[in-house]
Amino acid sequence: MKRGLERPRTGVRLRIVAAVTAVFGVGAIVLAVALLSVVESQLVDERFEAAEADLNAYLDGLEVVENGDVAMAAPTASPFTRRVVVVDEFGQPISAGDMPGSTAIELAPVDGSSALVAGQIQEVDLGDDVVAVSSSISIGSEQFTVTAANPLQPVLDSLDTVRTALWVALPLLIALVGGLTYYVSGRALRPVRAITSRVREIDDQRLAERVPEPAGSDEIRDLAVTMNGMLDRLEIAQRRQRQLAADASHELRSPVAASRTQLEVALARPDDADWPATAAAVLDETEHLGTLIDDLLVLARLEADEHPEFVEVDLDDVVRTEAQRPHAVPVSVSINRPVRISGVPNQVQRAIRNVVDNAARHASTSVDVGLVEGDGWAVVTVDDDGPGIAEDDRQRVFDRFVRLDEARDRERGGAGLGLAIVAEVARTHGGDIEIGESPTGGAQLTLRFPL
Repeated sequence: MKRGLERPRTGVRLRIVAAVTAVFGVGAIVLAVALLSVVESQLVDERFEAAEADLNAYLDGLEVVENGDVAMAAPTASPFTRRVVVVDEFGQPISAGDMPGSTAIELAPVDGSSALVAGQIQEVDLGDDVVAVSSSISIGSEQFTVTAANPLQPVLDSLDTVRTALWVALPLLIALVGGLTYYVSGRALRPVRAITSRVREIDDQRLAERVPEPAGSDEIRDLAVTMNGMLDRLEIAQRRQRQLAADASHELRSPVAASRTQLEVALARPDDADWPATAAAVLDETEHLGTLIDDLLVLARLEADEHPEFVEVDLDDVVRTEAQRPHAVPVSVSINRPVRISGVPNQVQRAIRNVVDNAARHASTSVDVGLVEGDGWAVVTVDDDGPGIAEDDRQRVFDRFVRLDEARDRERGGAGLGLAIVAEVARTHGGDIEIGESPTGGAQLTLRFPL
């Protein structure tokens, strides 16, 4: 993609700040609206309760006296109560008094035995600026209505004050949270920037450098440790690659140089040259060169094919076939029962061939090959009666182009890639190979494959 068409990048830090600020802002606004709603509901309920208390106090103060008048004692009223109104059955006010106070209401004379009956208290609508409750009273045949009202303006003023404070404070609080998140995320991501800066400086010539590992045990430290581990593996792989290139060039140069020398000597004195011997020598070097190239190609394929396609392999048939090939010494086979594994047939065959050929090349009189299975493993053992392998060299022989002192010449020791191929095949198939001491006095190679 062209640089001019690339989408602008948004930093992780800004995305974190945007996400946190958005979530906090929405949550704070919803919480503020809910809080205002709850406060308003509680304050209005308190006004209704105060009005109802005033109405009850007023009704409790009413009594029918002997002359038939209705009198009201001095009730205890809420300081928020605006007024109490008494109306007749036609809705006309009879008497009104500002609370608290004592008011006498003169009604039409009634029988002194007449009872005063109060009805159920109900809420009434007198407008948006007041709350009111009322109750009907009956004295004889007369019907009256008593209403107590409380003003809402103080409540509305308080809510306006709280609402204004919230709308001023919320943006400031959201901005504070955004700034704090920006600062904290910047400090948290500082090690990431240091790691990124160091990684940009590392190239194929500076693989020995490592990224800084921050203190603590968080995910960023895990990232740094993981990247350093990756750099370790890359450095080892680069070192092995360079060593392989150097060793391969040396090994490839040797047969080419030997062939060239043979031909130059023969061409210097063509009449005296033994051309059949020269051709045989050059052919021998060419065969060695071909074997070396084949081994290098096998190793390259093994390393490149990280996910080979496995099929069922009859390991007992492979072992028996490779043991029966011609060798410098007799090779005996001991197989108790058929053994089947999952793997790449040509790779398994190449590994068995290499361990058997290696043993036959170093054996004095015989080689014994065995195949058993147990504990989920197929185990191939190859014993020879040769000089054996020193304990210090038993791991080194699996490295590439390694020849021990007893096998430095290519005639006996080959190119030093045979056991390296075996180790790589074992690793690819989830197995392993190790070297021990044979009961016959030589070396014992044990190759394991998972069943």
